[in-house]
Amino acid sequence: MVVSKRVGNAVVRNKVKRRFREAMRNLAVLDGSGTPLDIVLLAGPDTPQAAYSEIYSELRGVLEKHYAALRKYGSRDAP
Repeated sequence: MVVSKRVGNAVVRNKVKRRFREAMRNLAVLDGSGTPLDIVLLAGPDTPQAAYSEIYSELRGVLEKHYAALRKYGSRDAP
């Protein structure tokens, strides 16, 4: 996982990485199929000030849309 220096100093970047990792760990059960998934997360300059609950809910929304598209189209190449 990589977070740009534009996000902040090393302490801030590591905090963002820890929050991303924890959110993804908690969201791993959404899929249920066990299918591996590559995800790119880009931390913006406001990310360090975001509460964990905001990060979690944003990621959850994106993943739910992705998995809904997978169910609808039946392919990993779904939009």
